Amino acid sequence: MILTIHVQPNAKQTRLSTWLDENTVKICLAAPPRDGKANRELLLFLADLFKTPPSSLCLARGATGRIKWVKIPDATWQIYRKNQGTGS
Repeated sequence: MILTIHVQPNAKQTRLSTWLDENTVKICLAAPPRDGKANRELLLFLADLFKTPPSSLCLARGATGRIKWVKIPDATWQIYRKNQGTGS
């Protein structure tokens, strides 16, 4: 499963802002967009959100942009949707 993420770096706190649709989310990150800090924080945040190891997630596209694609194992995504929902 590929999740599209609109990132807002330099926020006051790292948080899920809103679901834009079933596979697209806006996430605010406290980390600055320098030296890969925001990308690392994003993957750690998503790993915590989906209750999966960070190594199971992969930044597939958007390493230097605000729109990112993150690969999430299908099983992890299905468990999350079943337990939490997507908010859409």
